[in-house]
Amino acid sequence: MKYIGADPLTLAVTEAEFKRAVHIIDTETDDDVLIKAYLGAAIEVIETACRRLMLSRPVEFMAPAGYWTNWWFPVAPVIALDKVSYIDAAGAWADLTTADFKVITEFDEPILVVPEGFRSSVVGNKALRIQATVGYVDATYPLAMKQAVILLVKEWFEAGIAVDDAVVAKLSFGIHTLIKQRRYARPCEVA
Repeated sequence: MKYIGADPLTLAVTEAEFKRAVHIIDTETDDDVLIKAYLGAAIEVIETACRRLMLSRPVEFMAPAGYWTNWWFPVAPVIALDKVSYIDAAGAWADLTTADFKVITEFDEPILVVPEGFRSSVVGNKALRIQATVGYVDATYPLAMKQAVILLVKEWFEAGIAVDDAVVAKLSFGIHTLIKQRRYARPCEVA
């Protein structure tokens, strides 16, 4: 999955929200840059662990070549299917009509369903490039994810861990439990 948006990603949890959650005075701004860096890294960790994106964004996936009619997205939820392309005979990406494709069970186990008859002509020979808008809209993400981000940043902040430390910090029991509750498990890749 690759982010293809032009704008920098917005933080799903702000510095002010973090400060309120851990009882840091709002006017104390000495550590704001550090907190923002921690928040960005923690959101990435939690989204990767849960396989759910907290805020919506345009991304690109590559689906494998083969004879299949259903492809499961590796993340949830899927808000919209934006573009589907394949490599044509000339070796260039050719766009397909997205109206022919369907995305079903968008919030639970999002599946791309290819149109009837399409399977043998394109999917059997070429990989597909799928562009979609994924993630939750208007901060409707599970609150457990937000709490996991806050707990992780709190641990890093209190421990004084650098965001780019080579040593991988273990997640606490509370964070691990929150992630486990919201984790999306892809049932299979294609069928």
